[in-house]
Amino acid sequence: MTLTIGWDYGLLAVDRFGGRVGPVLFVLPDGRQVAPLAVAPWFSEKVDLSLTPLFHRLRGEWPCVPFGKDVSHGYSASQEWDVLEASDSCIRLSITYPAGHPIKRLERMIRPLPDRPAIDLKLIIDAREDCRLPVGLHPILGAGPWFIDLPPETSVATPDSIIAPIASVPASNGAFIDARLFPPDIPAEELLQVLETKGRVGLVNRSESYRLDLTWNDAHFPSLLLWISHRALTMPPWNGRTTMLGVEPVCSAFDHGTAVAQADNPIKERGIATTLTLRAREPFRTQYRLSAEAL
Repeated sequence: MTLTIGWDYGLLAVDRFGGRVGPVLFVLPDGRQVAPLAVAPWFSEKVDLSLTPLFHRLRGEWPCVPFGKDVSHGYSASQEWDVLEASDSCIRLSITYPAGHPIKRLERMIRPLPDRPAIDLKLIIDAREDCRLPVGLHPILGAGPWFIDLPPETSVATPDSIIAPIASVPASNGAFIDARLFPPDIPAEELLQVLETKGRVGLVNRSESYRLDLTWNDAHFPSLLLWISHRALTMPPWNGRTTMLGVEPVCSAFDHGTAVAQADNPIKERGIATTLTLRAREPFRTQYRLSAEAL
């Protein structure tokens, strides 16, 4: 089931599966229409996703609680959410986790700003018990091309614990890449963790001359994970055709999951939190925004 909201500056869809926002169409003040969020190319194909339900109707943006490959980005990422409200100005969804899980319930709110091409999002995490978990937000952008507007000296970490400036990162093929430029010149599948975020990243679409800004509370999500996926995944349903850029505010150690995030790890050793402290009967609340402007 898909819910929609239209307003003067755009149109957004929310999929109950995974609670995902997408696609999103923004209408810029100069009248141009842009659609920054990705939709997987297999969305209308008959493919067997029973082993990896996360890939079902993969698109847009959603919360990951807990965040990590070991749990396929959390129970809520691969289940249908309940609709609490669906009006012409707000969509609210919730999902209850299985008994015995340290998380009891999630709620999220999606609200467009009436006077601009922007969306405010809110996430509430209700814990069943005190716990420390990696948590992340998971926006995925389409093919672009994009320029990630961060200073060239910004430090990023690679999964094998190399720290490098974002403008000169050792890639898995042995070359050095400017990770701010997407897509890369050759097929690539890379994961980088930006260590010096201030709760904001700008993304410039060079071909369509507009800028997308993602802002969040960096006290909640101190790192930014960049998932660079460009035609390198050849297994079904990717089939070497998929170009996506994940720009993901996280409190996590890459996507290694709960055990790694809770233990000593290279990200934590640099003084950067890799788990959120969640307490029973004290719901955690965070807000973030996705906005567009013409260049």
